[in-house]
Formats: sequence, structure tokens, C-alpha cells
Amino acid sequence: MNILKEINADNDVLATISSNIFNFFNNITTLTDNSHVKLKIFTSIPVTLSIFSIFYSIYKHLMNYRKPFEQRLIVRIQFLLPIFGITCYISLINYKVGEFFTPIREIYESFVIYTFYKLL
Repeated sequence: MNILKEINADNDVLATISSNIFNFFNNITTLTDNSHVKLKIFTSIPVTLSIFSIFYSIYKHLMNYRKPFEQRLIVRIQFLLPIFGITCYISLINYKVGEFFTPIREIYESFVIYTFYKLL
């Protein structure tokens, strides 16, 4: 008898979870134009912060240029973050314009892979 109560309680929990998941996905499909603007603003904040932080790191590398070969390669690798951030944000704002920047991102990504091998 005690086992049946536990099974019923588990079924109630699963039913509640499944209804919450259904409501979540139902709310996602009914987004308004205002929420898209909020999404653009919300995603611009981490992109901007990451770009400023990586440029500060690049600046510190260039000011303390003690090992030119290694630091030059590290700076090349660090430039990947602003390129990815800016091109992905452009794609979020306007997908048609973002299609033109995607090859730039892909080419620089392959250049960074080459730089990693050279750094080894």
C-alpha cells in the first residue's frame, strides 16, 4: 500500500514537470516583438564586456612584450573572441547581413587553429 502511494506521488511530480515544460515551450513560441528587442540588449552586454576584457588582456601582453614569438601568437588567438562576438551579434541583429561576416569568422578560426599548432 505504501509503495502505491509513492508511485502516485511520483506520477504527480512527473505530471507537474511535464506541464511546466509544455508551458515553457508554449511561451517561447508566443514571443512578442518587444522580447526580441530585450534579447538584443541582453546579449549586447556580455559581448561588450568580453570585448573590453580581451582588449585589456591584449594591451597588457603588448605592454609587457618579453617573449615576442609566444606573445604574438597568444595575441592572435585572443583576437578570436572579439571577431566571434561581433560577427555573432551582427547575425543576431540581422541574419542576412550576418551571412556576409560568417566566412570571415570561419577563416579566422582556421588561422587560429594554425596558430595553436605553431605555438606547440
